Amino acid sequence: MYKFDIYSFRNTGSKIIFAVTGTVFVLTLYFVVEIYLTHIRKAKEQTLDKLEAIARTTSLVIDADQHEWLSNSLKNKDDIMSSGENELYEEIHNTLKSVQTFNHLNTPIYTLVYDSIDNDFKFIVTSAEKPYFRHSYKEYPPDLIEKYNEGAKIGIYKTENGTWLTAFAPLKNSSGKTVALINVDEESGLFIRNARKELVLNLGISILLFGVVMALLYIFLNSMLKKEEIIRELLIEQNDEIIKQNRKIEIRTYLIRKNNEKLKDAKQVIEDQNEKLKDANVALDKKVKLRTSELELASKELNQFLYQSSHDILGPIATLKGLCYLARIEFANDQASAFIDKFQETVDKLTNIINSINSVYLIKTKRLDFKSVNLHQLVQSMIDVQFSKFKQEVNFKLKIPKSYEAKLEAELTDIILRELIKNAINFRYLDGEHPHFVRIESYENNANQLVLLICDNGQGISKEMEQHIYELFSRATDTSKGSGSGLGLYIVKHALLRLKGEISIIRNPSHNDTVFEIRLPLL
Repeated sequence: MYKFDIYSFRNTGSKIIFAVTGTVFVLTLYFVVEIYLTHIRKAKEQTLDKLEAIARTTSLVIDADQHEWLSNSLKNKDDIMSSGENELYEEIHNTLKSVQTFNHLNTPIYTLVYDSIDNDFKFIVTSAEKPYFRHSYKEYPPDLIEKYNEGAKIGIYKTENGTWLTAFAPLKNSSGKTVALINVDEESGLFIRNARKELVLNLGISILLFGVVMALLYIFLNSMLKKEEIIRELLIEQNDEIIKQNRKIEIRTYLIRKNNEKLKDAKQVIEDQNEKLKDANVALDKKVKLRTSELELASKELNQFLYQSSHDILGPIATLKGLCYLARIEFANDQASAFIDKFQETVDKLTNIINSINSVYLIKTKRLDFKSVNLHQLVQSMIDVQFSKFKQEVNFKLKIPKSYEAKLEAELTDIILRELIKNAINFRYLDGEHPHFVRIESYENNANQLVLLICDNGQGISKEMEQHIYELFSRATDTSKGSGSGLGLYIVKHALLRLKGEISIIRNPSHNDTVFEIRLPLL
């Protein structure tokens, strides 16, 4: 009869416990590491996609022609020491800063220009408060050169300032030439720290589950060993019981094999899910590109809609003006005239708003055409045709030589002068006690610029409001006649930006006059 060796069995049982414990530990560690690596890859891809979307979207809202002019006009390092000392730099800086704030970026956005002589990149505009204008970027990734005209995403790379993830997009001028790069960064340590936090959490949960499984396994195996000891005693008397116990072991082995098969099936399911995640990431990338294209198309359609709508509205407005004229003839009494005057004033205000919208569209889309213009005739014609109804209230003084001609962009110059003269008229005193004048002068300075001075003795502009008057829908005072749309000086500013001109306010302590000085480069 078979004699059972209890010592040998206990030694075997310890090995089983050790082997099962080790297997469970290795499997647990494997899945934790796999989850960690998967999370790192996913976080990296999502971060790069986000940075690329920000870079490409930002490249659409920056005027590349203005940026090119800024980088070409200032050639030396630290020509700009603060964001506010150059109006064009400040405008691009504010745009980049808004994008950084909106997207909750921890690092500044900046533009780069390639310097073929030094074989490096130069920083131009940044969303950071302190500029580092034309500082060199020497240890740049090769992708900046290789993908200069189409933009790209750059995975984790090291520089002297740290380890980064980067995406960049080309900034192209109106002729389609890449003049700069929009660069968006994020520290790689940011998403790695988040992944590590998740790893610590997963490890904690895994250790807890491992402890529970080990406790249950120990209880189970310990119980099994006790049963086997009882069986050992019974084996001495009943050898047939061994066959029954072996049968039970075979059944358990079969169940373990089935469980292993289930584990294999579960692993296959996980692999299938990983494939689906990869497909989903590809689909997401396509969706982002599609949305970007749709945004570009929507922007063009919106500009065309505003332009077409404003032209469509001008027809009914012309009809309303005709009705006002007929009404004055038909209803010649004081009460009707008062209502007609109010109606006419509203129609005129609406006409000014529509004309301002058309001017904004023209400034942004017009192809520049410089030709010789008689400046005196241009201004005199504007006063005679567009401002003739104000000649009884306003004394127009024109100090421009009658024979003076300059090579100008006629339409944009006309818009600039019209808006400034209209502004000077709108903000006159209406009490009848202040005779109002508007004086227009011109001369050429030593910097090869045409200087235009538009002066009036109206209500003036406070120093507090001076820095806001060029903003959209901004008014210097609430006491104007009411025909202002808040677009006039905004239109002037953007027309001058296209012409690479400048505007400023001249203050004379001995007079209360308001003087706008316009400087246009002469070709």
